[in-house]
Amino acid sequence: MSSNVFPSTKTRLLLGPLRQPQLPANPYQPVDCDFTDDLEFVSIKKILVEVKFWNAEAKIAECQARIDDILTQNKEEFLIMSNGTRIRLDRIFEVGIVDG
Repeated sequence: MSSNVFPSTKTRLLLGPLRQPQLPANPYQPVDCDFTDDLEFVSIKKILVEVKFWNAEAKIAECQARIDDILTQNKEEFLIMSNGTRIRLDRIFEVGIVDG
């Protein structure tokens, strides 16, 4: 079992900023710097994560991959996952560290 944990929570689970579904047409809501720091931590360490996020239909979608980059575009921040998935940070429900 891996001993990797998120620095801010000291656990393998990081709750995202969006707990209720909203359609993506809503304006971007900046996320907390600690949240972004935790995402950068797992990105740098190349840790496999499972990201649960709200999709365009306001339903929970899942992506299991490594975070390749955190990109800012048009004043919005996105995770760029190793499998090509692009996730807007303010749409994230939770991020979990995967064993392996």
